[in-house]
Amino acid sequence: MHSYILNGEKIRVRMTEQGDLKYVMQTETDAMHAKFIGQNSPEEHIAMMRHPDILHLIIEENESKLPVGYMIIAGKKNIDNAVEIRRIAISNKQQGYGSEALELAVKLSFEELSAHRVWLDVRVHNEIAQHAYESAGFVYEGVLRDAARLGDKYESVKIYSMLRPEYDAL
Repeated sequence: MHSYILNGEKIRVRMTEQGDLKYVMQTETDAMHAKFIGQNSPEEHIAMMRHPDILHLIIEENESKLPVGYMIIAGKKNIDNAVEIRRIAISNKQQGYGSEALELAVKLSFEELSAHRVWLDVRVHNEIAQHAYESAGFVYEGVLRDAARLGDKYESVKIYSMLRPEYDAL
């Protein structure tokens, strides 16, 4: 029996388990995700699942109870109360799962992890995600040039954040 830490209208979120790794790896390496998110080995995912500062989470559809994505949140123990939404990867697109997952990740960060600042980065060419973050209330802060490696190339990323007063005003 799974223990759910967040429940939304369409989805619910629980801790990733060893048996979820096949799904996580398939989702991460899928062509629609590979150009936008980092690639980790199964061993790296296991290390994140065990790391005391990281939440590695599976996103399930409420009705079917099937996985529709996963997310990684870092900074549980950050002394500056800064939480990073490191990754949200949704395998079932155009269902509203991504928007709800982002909303739940922000809620978890501010309400459960007592964040003062929640931040994330996004590849400069991922305009759909940038629009989603801005629509959710994130503020664009700037660009980190050539900060992410994809194969033998480097890509720049945009930084977005939301502060506690901004979250409280939503």
